[in-house]
Amino acid sequence: MSNPEQHYLVLCPANPAWVPDDLASLVGSLRQCGLIGSTRQPGLFNTGPAYLEWITYLGCSPQIALGEAETATAIGLRGPFNEPVFLSSATAKPRCRSCRQTLDLTMTPLKADETVICPRCETTAYAAKLDWRRKAGWGRFFIKISNVFESEAVPGEALFEQLSLDTGQAWDYFYWRKNA
Repeated sequence: MSNPEQHYLVLCPANPAWVPDDLASLVGSLRQCGLIGSTRQPGLFNTGPAYLEWITYLGCSPQIALGEAETATAIGLRGPFNEPVFLSSATAKPRCRSCRQTLDLTMTPLKADETVICPRCETTAYAAKLDWRRKAGWGRFFIKISNVFESEAVPGEALFEQLSLDTGQAWDYFYWRKNA
């Protein structure tokens, strides 16, 4: 029997090289603002009491599994890694930021500082600087929110402001579909 796909909303620093100086302090801030709740295991948390104030679900009747059940939405901290890693869904195809041409790149292994040349306009860019259409991201540290399908939910601006205040970094997001 195969494992089902896992779907995530992933928050990442805009600077893919950044990692938190003090992970315990960041966890404390995330807990204090109510995004995360009790600890399930090291680096994995239940949603906090203010989770739905920070994350907005779209559509007329989203299915949101909150609580402490193993299948409920969880928030995980991934990293820090020694160098930026690439998280991508198999369907992620980036676009050239200059001419918007869709680029057909192999998904593994790409490095953030790998040079890519657009076949249409010949613009050169680092792989991390391409337009991944919120289907991939780079970083040494991520905040992963499980059970969120692509475009089903978005982080609010207030969450980015809070993360920026807590870390001194701008933040972004993308969706990641992982085959378990």
